[in-house]
Amino acid sequence: MSRLRGWRVTHDGAFWGGVLALLTWGTVVALLVMAAAGKLTPTQP
Repeated sequence: MSRLRGWRVTHDGAFWGGVLALLTWGTVVALLVMAAAGKLTPTQP
């Protein structure tokens, strides 16, 4: 039982670690896209 519980904690930790990694990469990609869009499109008409 203790082994199963330990595996569950490790599995959840890996899952949340992956979620945080995806959120971090998503934020970085969004910032890069916004920066690229700002450079491609003139800020002043």
